[in-house]
Amino acid sequence: MSITATPFDGTEICEPGIYADVPMDRYHGDPTLCSGPSISSTGLRTILADGPASYWIRSPLNPQRLVEPEKAHFALGRAAHTLILGEAGFAREYAVHPAEYPAKPRTKGGTPEMKPWHRAAEYCKAWERERIDAGLTIISPAQLDQIKGMAGILPWQRDPDNRVPESGLANSALVAEGLLEGDVERTIAWKDEETGVWLRARPDLIPRADKVVVNLKTFSRGDPIKAIWGHAYHMSEALVAEGLRAVAGIEAEAFVFVFVE
Repeated sequence: MSITATPFDGTEICEPGIYADVPMDRYHGDPTLCSGPSISSTGLRTILADGPASYWIRSPLNPQRLVEPEKAHFALGRAAHTLILGEAGFAREYAVHPAEYPAKPRTKGGTPEMKPWHRAAEYCKAWERERIDAGLTIISPAQLDQIKGMAGILPWQRDPDNRVPESGLANSALVAEGLLEGDVERTIAWKDEETGVWLRARPDLIPRADKVVVNLKTFSRGDPIKAIWGHAYHMSEALVAEGLRAVAGIEAEAFVFVFVE
């Protein structure tokens, strides 16, 4: 399946199409991303499940919306997507919280000296402020190890003599066959013919080899089938199918959910 994506230039999207490199925060939170009001499957699923008011209270279209801090497991899942799918921008989006901070210059008797300064509150807050102001999401070293474990790139997982099947995606037989090779995080934007409202979809991966669309899901444990129905992921895929048909004339033949624990 060969798809040509238009590089996103930072201005509002005025033409239906498939766009590359749309920042995640703009895709989810910028009401001016398209030349008119737009909605993704997340908003549509909220309206269906909980009603329009539940959607509106947190909608980017609402100037008085309720803004909640991102939950830790959502940040972890988003970081895992970025690293596992091989996006080059991981370092531009995330900062790893140091286990220990560098020495802080201090003065003793008029003579500068360096002393260890481990997790001092003032320095810690300043470090975090700098990263947050730069638009970075902060993750801990333990979270980074967890993400690398999901990806299958920890040192013991890379050992060619002691590889454990399915221990992370890199050691998955399906991934080795090319399941995750394709166009990552493309944004599909088009107008609904009936309402004129812009629709948005962002599949994790559009493989180049066939008409199969892949979405990567991180989860702690449980039944993946229940997760699909519980979160209405099938509705998300239906919107992707509609978008591919509208902007590229492509009829998706299958959708694959890849769950990584």
